[in-house]
Amino acid sequence: CRMRPLLGEEKEAIDEVRHVNIQSEKNLELIKTVDGAANESIAGGLNKNMKYDFEFDRVFGPNSSQGDVFSEISQLVQSALDGYNVCVFAYGQTGSGKTFTMEGGPGIEDDE
Repeated sequence: CRMRPLLGEEKEAIDEVRHVNIQSEKNLELIKTVDGAANESIAGGLNKNMKYDFEFDRVFGPNSSQGDVFSEISQLVQSALDGYNVCVFAYGQTGSGKTFTMEGGPGIEDDE
């Protein structure tokens, strides 16, 4: 799992992502919070604060470099070069960072 860095307009709107908590190298927690007005609209129903825990082989935070990601999957790259079938699957909604993860962002040449 890779969490991309905040984009320019996102940095202006918020200073940090509060709804995602990276708990360890393999776990993260998503937090759904409901503001007071919305919480009162459904008395004790589905419209409440929730936490969802997820476990992955590895979690890369927004400060992780392309080098960090590559070192984790480098054996897959070697296997592909050796002739084995390999799949690196990038999944997510538009703007979630799939291309950023696969190709890198601005200044990738400087990333070590």
